[in-house]
Amino acid sequence: MSIQSEIDRIKAAKADAKAALIERGVDPGDATIDEYGNQIRAIPTGVTSFNGRTGAVEPQEGDYTAQMVGAAPTSHNHNASAINAGTFPIARGGTGVSAMAGTDYSTNRPRGIILQSSEPSTVANGCIVGVYE
Repeated sequence: MSIQSEIDRIKAAKADAKAALIERGVDPGDATIDEYGNQIRAIPTGVTSFNGRTGAVEPQEGDYTAQMVGAAPTSHNHNASAINAGTFPIARGGTGVSAMAGTDYSTNRPRGIILQSSEPSTVANGCIVGVYE
């Protein structure tokens, strides 16, 4: 590489840096390539204005709709077959518990009730067994 080609390469890099500053609305003046680099690094990145707010803009309530971000709208419905996790409270038609058996006897909850003609050999804890004749 000749000295002249290196000078030409540095001049081109300086011209590119100056053009980048001008493109971003910065008056670079007549500076060194290092000073241009400092000016470029000082330019804010990311969102700098949105809905009339300027500076380091952070999202606020009302900026986006559920549809814009791929979320379900506030009011929506599901078929019962689509619900496959969680525990429904009694007020929503569920039992309020995740299992019929349990040892939390102070909690109002439905219990597993077994009616049969003979006494079973085992019964899940918390279930009620009725033996009939």
